[in-house]
Order: sequence, then structure tokens, then C-alpha cells
Amino acid sequence: MITRQKTNIPQWLISLPVVVWTATLLFGTTLLLILLNTDKGSLFAVQFHIYVAVAVVFNVAVLLFMLAAALHHSQNNRVLVSGIVLMLTNVPIAFFYLFLLMHFARFLN
Repeated sequence: MITRQKTNIPQWLISLPVVVWTATLLFGTTLLLILLNTDKGSLFAVQFHIYVAVAVVFNVAVLLFMLAAALHHSQNNRVLVSGIVLMLTNVPIAFFYLFLLMHFARFLN
């Protein structure tokens, strides 16, 4: 297992918030572009909220996982706390995409 120097925190755990943050931005932007290019009354325009709800739940699950990891590695959790702060900024971004998609989907139904 690859670990960070001077800590026993696995590298994948340190990289997880950055990967999830990037994936949320790409996923939300892709959904928005698909929604703007769909026809009126299409299945995606009706059920888009399921995709965004999954993204919001996944972000909250990763945030809770990071909190549990910070409690487990309580001696050297400075790196994990920065990941938690990054995840705390990501959850409102996911909700922003949800409301943005809801706004544009209203015109397609």
C-alpha cells in the first residue's frame, strides 16, 4: 500500500476528495449540456433529477467517509481535514447543479 511520507494515511485517501470534486464538476456540466440539447418531453428531461440525486448522495457519502478517516487517523489528520474542507465546498456545487438543471428542465417538460 502506498502511503504518504511521515503519515500512515494511504495516498488514495488523500487523493479521493480531489477526484470526487473533479468528477462532480464534469458530471454536472455534462448533464447540463445534455439537458440543453434534448428535445421537449424526452426521458432524460423528465428523469434528470435521479442522476443528480445520485451525485449528491455520493458526495455526502464521501464526506462522511473522510470524516471517519480523520477520526481514525487522529494524530496526523491535517491532510484529511483539507480534503474534508474540499468536500464541504463540493456538496453545495452539486446542489447548485441540481437547481440549475431543475430550472432548465422546467422549460422542456
